[in-house]
Amino acid sequence: MLWYPGAKRRRDAPREGARRQGDLEREKLIGFAEKLDSELLLRKKWGAKIMSEPSKEELLARIAELEKQAGTRKKGSLEFRVGEKGGVSVYGLGRFPVTLYYEQWIRLLDVGTELRAFLEENKSKLKLKTAE
Repeated sequence: MLWYPGAKRRRDAPREGARRQGDLEREKLIGFAEKLDSELLLRKKWGAKIMSEPSKEELLARIAELEKQAGTRKKGSLEFRVGEKGGVSVYGLGRFPVTLYYEQWIRLLDVGTELRAFLEENKSKLKLKTAE
């Protein structure tokens, strides 16, 4: 067991292979700095641009722009989007979008009149949401 000058008793000496808290923190910082250096070297090598943090004014401008876009959409209107996997999503029906693939939409639209008739027949059993 090693003894170091600041220890009052021999048992206060660090165990063999153990590290002090300061050593661990220093190693973490060195590792972080090495990781940053390697990222910067990769960006320079491959010509990637280093992005800086947006300023407060830029963030506020972006928020205002997004709020303005959200305000232009009518409440209750439906929006259609094609997802990454090729499905068509309908937004605005509820909290979550309804997503189906092309073949599923075609099958659903082909039986549209039957679906409408079924809904009318069972209207008394269905929960109806009032228009808000």
